[in-house]
Amino acid sequence: MKKNTVVGGVILGLLGTLPVQAQESTDHTIVVQATRVEKDIKDVPQGIDVVTSDDIETNRYQTVADAIKSIPNMVLTTTAGDYHYIQVRGLPRNLEQNNVPIYIDDVPQTSLYGLNLRLSDVESIEFLRGPQGNIYGSNARDGIIVITTKKPSDEPSASVKFGRANYNEKSAQLIASSGVGKNDISAKVAIDHLKRDGFVDNTYLGKTIDEKTQNNIAFSLNWTPETDWSASLYLDYGRIDGGAYPYVPDNPETDRGDDLKAAMEVENIFDQKSKGAALRIGWNMSPQWALNSVTGYRSIESYGRFDLDLSVSPLLTSMSQDAWINEKDYFQELRLTSTPGELPVDWIIGAAYQRSTEDNRNRLLSNALNLDLTKTSGDFSRDTYTAYVDALWRFLPTWSLNIGGRYTKENYEIDSEFYSPDQTQGRYSTDYGKFLPKLAISKELGDNHTIYSSYGKGLLSGGASWMAEETTMLGERLGYGKTYAPEMSEVIEVGYKSYWLDRRVMTTVSLFDARVKNYQYSYPDGAATRIASIEEIRSRGVEGSISALLTDVWQAVLRFGFNDAKVTQVDGYSGASMSSGTRVPNAPKHNINIETTYSAQISDDWVFTPTLSVGHYGQVALDDKGEKFQGSYVIVKSNFEFKYRDDYSIRLWGDNLTDERYKTFSYPGFSTYGDPLRFGVDLEAKF
Repeated sequence: MKKNTVVGGVILGLLGTLPVQAQESTDHTIVVQATRVEKDIKDVPQGIDVVTSDDIETNRYQTVADAIKSIPNMVLTTTAGDYHYIQVRGLPRNLEQNNVPIYIDDVPQTSLYGLNLRLSDVESIEFLRGPQGNIYGSNARDGIIVITTKKPSDEPSASVKFGRANYNEKSAQLIASSGVGKNDISAKVAIDHLKRDGFVDNTYLGKTIDEKTQNNIAFSLNWTPETDWSASLYLDYGRIDGGAYPYVPDNPETDRGDDLKAAMEVENIFDQKSKGAALRIGWNMSPQWALNSVTGYRSIESYGRFDLDLSVSPLLTSMSQDAWINEKDYFQELRLTSTPGELPVDWIIGAAYQRSTEDNRNRLLSNALNLDLTKTSGDFSRDTYTAYVDALWRFLPTWSLNIGGRYTKENYEIDSEFYSPDQTQGRYSTDYGKFLPKLAISKELGDNHTIYSSYGKGLLSGGASWMAEETTMLGERLGYGKTYAPEMSEVIEVGYKSYWLDRRVMTTVSLFDARVKNYQYSYPDGAATRIASIEEIRSRGVEGSISALLTDVWQAVLRFGFNDAKVTQVDGYSGASMSSGTRVPNAPKHNINIETTYSAQISDDWVFTPTLSVGHYGQVALDDKGEKFQGSYVIVKSNFEFKYRDDYSIRLWGDNLTDERYKTFSYPGFSTYGDPLRFGVDLEAKF
């Protein structure tokens, strides 16, 4: 199969046309908000990519995972159920902490459950790589994702969308917005529904393993009583019901188009309820200063059941595992920002408090005896206090110095209980504080070109696992969870950003050297679980993009990323499988993505818009020993939209058109796979 030759031909053909991603700004400037003030992307000294609402619509991104597939050196992996983690530049995930938080309307989403959000009413998504985004608090060890939802419209409007697809998929969406009472208040409601069968068949029970029913509703309110005041409220509720844990027995001969099958006597279950709120208040105190307050709350309740050995066992040895995970986050931030260019130095000064709590438990159940063999519970809280400052000084007409720092203090407590077979109880607490600096220097080469160099540190929280009990080297049980220390990251980056051809072409390229210090690695040691502190993991590479809008009807974007993330220093310990030189698992060595869109006016009322996306993903290590790999693969997507007067549209779409079979995660003897070939039709009406 000469798929690399085919992809190369497509890439050369698209680059020959040189067109891409239209931006909403009339002067074609790409404006970002992740720096907490609106800036030209050229002036942000950091690797960053932006996906706008037009991009989401044109490329039919349904989830964060869909969008992130096109972003250089970023990957979102699902291990089981709705449990996700994000890797940036190939760096490893943490034991139980999210090292790339998602901010939704300035409120952090730090849970590892529910990260793969539906994108039904999103204005933009900004992907920042590296910890230089120090104004976002702790746990941004490797980067952040900033999602901004759409504001309600003052004018009455509504849209309705229905979809059908293979795997018996049905979807529906309703969005309605209007002014309320006086003109200074507007409100919106967004409702989203999805139901489909699973992609993996359980041949023993005669049904699919990973079917899904998902419902979401969001309500937003925007209030601008005066020119200098604004307030917005965003409320959301979501529910997921279905199966999960679609592990397939390893078969080296699995090829494109092959059916994915497994046999388990236990019906896998995953149910989740989530709800949240975000209140933002802004006050322009003077022409030079603005004060903002952000208040947030999020609750996620998840329940999962899976077949313990992922196979069919005799009744007397049949076991299943249940887990209940209940998470709550409370967040408050105050931020003072100066108006860019109004003072000799641009300032961002802020302080934030976040309280995260979890009340979790699981059990190992004998199905024949209906008896709990083991039980575990953990009730913990984490209080995080953050203060930060960020200053931009234009010390010469074409030179800028960006310097900042963040101080984070965390208090962590957990009450644990383990029954295996005897009951033990214990309590563990820790507190620590870290200062994280940031430094960047930029040089403008005319109005459209900038070179920069930046340095920053990041932090990931420490704590204790609620799943695994701490023991001595002799096996003595201590009653509290396995402890792990904070992790630190450090990144040096140099880059170049530029506009060409009246800002119709945008190019970025950056070189980076990223390191994670004191990585907390979990490994089995006989019947116990141990934590090893790997001294350093290092990733060096390059990433960039070329986007163009040379005509009003032809657009395209090329994004690329390469990294060599490996273990470079290992402390002395026994039993762990990671060793110096081992490739970090679950992230591709490179990814190259091309998207192109053409809009053809086929009559006075009809517009035809075809879109093509081709992604090439490099080799992925699937285990810590560097013995198991997923080879490189290509994913092709396309959709064809027919739009009538901007009021009605029909879209025919297909994902993974070549029906590739590629592993996304491996467990000894089993693996999960990416989504197979999917195709369908969407109908939409706007009023």
